[in-house]
Amino acid sequence: MGKSSLQELLYSYLDNRNAVFVFPSAVPAQFWARRLCETTQKPVALERFIAWDEFKEQCLSAHQSEKRPANSLIRMLFTSHLLEENAKEATSGTPLFAELLPPSYASDYTPFIGHISSMLPSLKIIIERTSEITFKTDTYIRDLRILFHRYSDFLASHNLYEPDWIRSPFQDHGRHWILILPDLTDDWESYENELSSQQSVFIFMVKDIQIDEHLHAVNRVSICGSTLEKSPEESYERTSNLLIKIKQSLLQFPSWREEIRYVANLLAQLVHSKTLSIEEIVLSIPNLENYAEELSLECKLRGIPISIRQGKALTDQSGGRLFPLLQDCYQTHWSYRAMKNLLTDQSLPWKEPQLIQQLLNFGLEYRCLSGYKNNNRITDVWLETFKHILEANIGTPFSIIDLKQFYQQLQRDISDVVNAHNFTELRTKLILFAGNHFDRERINPDTDKVYARAMEELARLIETEEHLADCSTGKAFPLFLAHLKTTTYVYQSDIEGIAVYPYRVAAGIAPTLHIVMNVTQDGASVIVDPAPFLREDRKKSLECVSRDRSKAFIDAYSLSSIIVYTAPDRGVTGHTIPHQALTSENQIQCKGETEAPLLKDSYRLEELGTGLEASAPYTIQQLAWKRSQQSYRPYVLSQDIRKAPIDEAVLRDTMYTRLTTKRDPNHISPTDINQFITCPHQWLLTRGLAIREPQLEIETIGQKEIGILYHAILEAFFNHLQETPGRRIRASEIENYNRILKTIIKDKIADQQNEEGAFQESVYEMLFQRIKENLIIYLTNEIPTLDSCSVLGSEYHLRRHYPELDIYLAGTADLILMDTEGQLIIIDFKTNNAPKKRELWLDSSGMVSNFQIAAYIKMAEQQLKTTVSRAAFYSIEQRMNVKVIDPEGPSKKNTILPVKRTDYEPVLTKLDETLALMVDYLKIGNYPVVHPANRGICTSCPVKAVCRINFSGGDKA
Repeated sequence: MGKSSLQELLYSYLDNRNAVFVFPSAVPAQFWARRLCETTQKPVALERFIAWDEFKEQCLSAHQSEKRPANSLIRMLFTSHLLEENAKEATSGTPLFAELLPPSYASDYTPFIGHISSMLPSLKIIIERTSEITFKTDTYIRDLRILFHRYSDFLASHNLYEPDWIRSPFQDHGRHWILILPDLTDDWESYENELSSQQSVFIFMVKDIQIDEHLHAVNRVSICGSTLEKSPEESYERTSNLLIKIKQSLLQFPSWREEIRYVANLLAQLVHSKTLSIEEIVLSIPNLENYAEELSLECKLRGIPISIRQGKALTDQSGGRLFPLLQDCYQTHWSYRAMKNLLTDQSLPWKEPQLIQQLLNFGLEYRCLSGYKNNNRITDVWLETFKHILEANIGTPFSIIDLKQFYQQLQRDISDVVNAHNFTELRTKLILFAGNHFDRERINPDTDKVYARAMEELARLIETEEHLADCSTGKAFPLFLAHLKTTTYVYQSDIEGIAVYPYRVAAGIAPTLHIVMNVTQDGASVIVDPAPFLREDRKKSLECVSRDRSKAFIDAYSLSSIIVYTAPDRGVTGHTIPHQALTSENQIQCKGETEAPLLKDSYRLEELGTGLEASAPYTIQQLAWKRSQQSYRPYVLSQDIRKAPIDEAVLRDTMYTRLTTKRDPNHISPTDINQFITCPHQWLLTRGLAIREPQLEIETIGQKEIGILYHAILEAFFNHLQETPGRRIRASEIENYNRILKTIIKDKIADQQNEEGAFQESVYEMLFQRIKENLIIYLTNEIPTLDSCSVLGSEYHLRRHYPELDIYLAGTADLILMDTEGQLIIIDFKTNNAPKKRELWLDSSGMVSNFQIAAYIKMAEQQLKTTVSRAAFYSIEQRMNVKVIDPEGPSKKNTILPVKRTDYEPVLTKLDETLALMVDYLKIGNYPVVHPANRGICTSCPVKAVCRINFSGGDKA
């Protein structure tokens, strides 16, 4: 008997109403039911087109009327009950399992429930193949035997049976069974011998079916219902030469992105030229999750609708994400991040959005990072912070009472859900939670569908738990969550589009064009593993052999009349090669990128403003919108203040006033000068417009806060010395100074703690030792060098007038002393990194990067009418002194600094020149971006997202 095409085969049995067609999965079964109905224009009974699993259930499963079959829910409840028992036994040193679940993980068994429950259907055959010697010598196999016997006892005591353990002889029920491509199923070998001998079973494997050259040219019925009669010749003429060139081909591309772009262009050309409709094209893709987003984007740009038919776990979709978010809040002791993830999920219709935003702002302000355990007591940082603010009567813009009530209600409702003892109680608590916090009338329909499906699964769990009441563990929510993570949901879109399936699912269908992407050795390999939980050596000894179905699937896809395979040389995770089953077959033409038919990219043509007549309507509208935006808002160079001065006088004067007004008008600080040197535009945005990155995460304590604390401590210490008789520093008093310093540190930390939330109390306590050590080392090393110097002031305000510029240079020096000769000593404290010496001196181009010390010298000498003899930066945490001015000059011949005061004059001169240039820029409103040669600083710029000089044409626009 010669081979027949799949279509001819189905036609030959279609009129036999006693015949049932069995396909590897539901997708080809539904496809052929619809296709045959359209082509024959006759009604087709859907129950005659079934999947392999349904066939086994009807004809091969043992139906015991007095018993119920076990299902995934029953297995999960049994497993959780057994692992709960194992956890209790492990506490007494006698766990049930030694290797299947290591005793160290016995108490935290929830992540293992899904894995162990999935093993149960395969246990019987493994135990039957295992000898007594193996049971005694192999710990893992011994654990499996314990699991098998406990499960067997459970099934017997609850009047259940495991379908995979009991198989009845084949029963045809008086029907003819047409098995289509059964060799694509995972367990075909287990049934092949039995079914092959049955007269009522007709088996057609991949090798028994031939390619139908005219499969795409069948008669079709239009959507409106009118019949479209087309002969094969007429339909074949309708296909383009492009399809003839690429049919039965493997197209290879340098990268997966180029592969996707080519396929998107191919689809656009076929659909927009009306060569094929979207219903006539199907895509199948291994590892679809890696391709889905990029493919959707490229097709959307070209006006091609696609419908991705891939299910996701309920917990990965809006509506289902709620449940892991609830658990995360509880398990992290109400951490800020977990609370933010829950309360900012926009798919959930929260009743109090304004109160939620206030709560999150409160958490940021008072650093409610996370609850924590202390001496077996859990501290709730939110409640403790509320309590502290109310008791200390600290002024705050937040409505503390309202926030506290909202938080407590939310916390109580979440705790009730997570700690529910059974599934019935869990459903009640979830209903209460939704009623208290959600406005169901505003819920998104897609979110509502997923949430409703989750509640349906909960109802199934309730029913199962009622039947297995003695298996309850009292931990309903973890089991519910574990079940949702393994339950997939396929979103059903109302918009029609080209169907995109995960690989394997659509094998056996025959659209006019079937494109199989990512056909790499890794992607297209289909390995059927009967016992994935066994090591390879154990599989070999038990004859549990893995089967390679890769070639069978590729051959099944190749049965289509127009099949196109694509593969990248470099995939998402690295270099790849096409699957060997493709490259070794003669009927497949392997073509590289240069051999693939050249396609016009309609999207790129539209960007260039050409080829609009053949473009997709969606993309044309998109391009038209962009052009309309440009016509209403033309780009004018004079308005780009990154490159040209501000031409509006009012705006220019307003910015001048804003940038030069601190305590008083017309003031520039050393920090302003330094930032202006770095990038005038950055200075405008950060200092003038106060633009900064929004704070989205909590930083327990940053360098800025630590620096403020160090400066406050040192200010208090030197103010204390200034108030002593003579105001002089005495090296002999170092021990007394250390005691004074420790007291000041404690007082300042206590003051800071009083302004913070509860979490910061422990943080500042840990800082005490670090701060004390660093500052005592400073006193030990530096006080002897300052012996007999008098303290003029800490946080000393300095100012110098430049009448010719109508500007004041103003700043605050951390510490100014006077030595015994009446000359000044200036010290600037840095928490960590002090400026490099090269930044404080003229470079090869005559520029200076940091004018801070130079500005202090300039202001102090005029204001205090004496010269500076010493000036330095001191890094507190690096415990390093960077001398700038010193009467002894450089310590080595090849060092830049320190220098004597008279030798630092070139830097002071450069300061005056820079200040004059800066004022000129301010007056004309010139705030350019940094020169292109220095654009390296843009990488770490805090306002690069606003400036965007590197993303908007650079300097050529």
